[in-house]
Amino acid sequence: MGVERRMKPISDQHINQAWSDLKSTHGGVREDYFGLVFLERVQGLGRDSALQRIALGGNDYGVDGFFFDEKRRNLHLYQFKWSKNHALFRQSVQRIIDAGLAEIFERGPSDRYGNELLMRLRSNLVKDQALIERVFVTLVFNGDVESARKSASLESLTEQLLSKQYLVSEYFGREVELMVEYRSSADLDGYLPLR
Repeated sequence: MGVERRMKPISDQHINQAWSDLKSTHGGVREDYFGLVFLERVQGLGRDSALQRIALGGNDYGVDGFFFDEKRRNLHLYQFKWSKNHALFRQSVQRIIDAGLAEIFERGPSDRYGNELLMRLRSNLVKDQALIERVFVTLVFNGDVESARKSASLESLTEQLLSKQYLVSEYFGREVELMVEYRSSADLDGYLPLR
């Protein structure tokens, strides 16, 4: 039998190191690097690959990063908050509802603001379109997942977000499930690194 390996939580030290290494060439604020570290450590991406899937500053439409899990056929649209306060997701989820999903799953030209992450995501969507079965809006923070799930304001926003399912299915030309999930960086054992 193999030995179960527990993943250590992401720490300030991890984020500080990434920010120190990259801030002069990639900009952004320190907290932006939480998403980069998450994609590197949890999804097993190399630095260059993770940088292509993360927003470092700018108009993010409520989406800070993305990852396509080819094995599970899940596309994750990430929102990262380096905080224990799940209420910080409210504005981000509202941006996804108001413009994010429409911008991502729009056919034809889009992104009035030249968002590089959105352009890369849309390019990947074209490439992986036939493989994607589910789209997750994955909200990652440092707090308690159950408290976030029980939040009345987030529950209401989640219902509004899920009502946009038709945008996803219209884009794919078939039924593709839209789901919302919360993840805590303090408990990463539910994640299996891909490498």
